[in-house]
Amino acid sequence: MASYSERYQLPVDLINELQMEFNCYVEMSKSRGDANLQALGGQEQLPDVDEGIPLSQRVHGIPAAQFRRSFQPLKEKHPHVALKILAAVGARIKVDDDGRPLPGGNPKIAFAKYLELQSLLKFFTAAKEDYIDFWLKLFNPYSLPEIPRGELETTLELLARGCYTQDSTLIS
Repeated sequence: MASYSERYQLPVDLINELQMEFNCYVEMSKSRGDANLQALGGQEQLPDVDEGIPLSQRVHGIPAAQFRRSFQPLKEKHPHVALKILAAVGARIKVDDDGRPLPGGNPKIAFAKYLELQSLLKFFTAAKEDYIDFWLKLFNPYSLPEIPRGELETTLELLARGCYTQDSTLIS
């Protein structure tokens, strides 16, 4: 835990609390799957997202879709921007041109990424270089030499708008 504390500039006690919170999210995702199975009358088997993946390579984490709905700094963001934020920290999420998640796979947020998001968006303790990398990946995920102006303006507008309105804001 000390290495996490140094890396994310968070006290060890807070890291321990965040570990417990993370584990609760993981358990909630498991119980949510059980509730879905009961809602189906127990007749259909829900697909296991880790099926076919060797045990040593399975990620212990929170499903990205659940995390996006549960983590307060992401809940307040427009869904398109929330997905871009997750992608900026390394979650592999496939989206269509409108920013809607595509089927296939169920990316999970591992504990290290969970701490990274906490330090970037909640506690604001990330290093300057981490913020620079984060914003560059958010606005230019493909490391293009130029970002189309329309794409940049759309991302900024959606970032400012948040999830509370579907209408354009004054900055657009």
